[in-house]
Amino acid sequence: MSDANITKSINVHKNMLIIGSGKSNYMLKQVAYFDTSEAVLENYGDSKLTDAFKIAKGFGVENIFLMNIKNLHDYFDITSTLRQNDFAYIVPVDLMMSDGYSDLYRNNRYVTYFQYFLDEISTFNDSTIVVTDKHASLYEDLDAFIDEMISLATSFNSGVAKDTQGQNFIFVANNLVNYSMANVVLASALCVCDLDIYPTLNFGPAVFNIDTFDVPGDLVFFKNNVIAESTIENLLNFGKVGPEKIVTIDRIIKYIKREIDFSEFKGKNFTGYQKLRIEQKLTKFLQSLKGYILDDFYIESVTAYKDEPGTVTVLNRFDIWPINSIEKCSIGIGVEV
Repeated sequence: MSDANITKSINVHKNMLIIGSGKSNYMLKQVAYFDTSEAVLENYGDSKLTDAFKIAKGFGVENIFLMNIKNLHDYFDITSTLRQNDFAYIVPVDLMMSDGYSDLYRNNRYVTYFQYFLDEISTFNDSTIVVTDKHASLYEDLDAFIDEMISLATSFNSGVAKDTQGQNFIFVANNLVNYSMANVVLASALCVCDLDIYPTLNFGPAVFNIDTFDVPGDLVFFKNNVIAESTIENLLNFGKVGPEKIVTIDRIIKYIKREIDFSEFKGKNFTGYQKLRIEQKLTKFLQSLKGYILDDFYIESVTAYKDEPGTVTVLNRFDIWPINSIEKCSIGIGVEV
């Protein structure tokens, strides 16, 4: 498929970039796109990258990108590519939450690769990184598994910069019986399930019977149920505070940011009429979401600021009340005209 056709067909809200090691050197550290498992197997061989693609395709994810990584040092080289591309979900499959290195620039302090990753790319786009760690079957009991996962989450939070966009990071326990890559499974559910419903698929059974009171903090996990299938629980990201910590709400916010298009106003002289048109377009867009993913909205202000000679940025500030939420979320979207 040509690059032009790929761009036209990609759903910007439901795509996934899987990063991992292939058995070949095909397109090292480059983004590739495939439609079929057969093509992936032919180009990357029998590898973890291929296995992850098969899992995502098996759950019905349509738009899957791949990046072939050979060693840990490659992760430092790909940050510029990740900054420039706003993938809905980034899913590393060879790198664990616990993997890290001694940082010479931080007095040889141990820093995880994902702390570095999030610090480097989270302010450039709205990509959500979905990660996991060792499989639950490797642990003697539930307490040993949960204690280590909570310790990893706590350590991660203490090591990222204060201004890091934690809502762009999800850590899920690797506790499904039939899958060794729980982050691929979770990202697939987020890609496949619509915004107005809680993500659920046929995940199969979970290792250990985990309850919500077993898991404080930001660790997502899969829970066995007596009647229904296993479910995703504690679906939180690493945001600091507010309703945006809830992944289902954060998905709605990111949908709005990606979907609203003010490009028609760029490069035109700013006037009172332009300001009115921008506000009308925003109102019409948000109104179209009421009853679907919004209960209500309120446009607070549409304000123009001069950034430099000849440049004006119009900042749109508005509040939304997502479905199934009693809290409002405040959003600001700027458009350069």
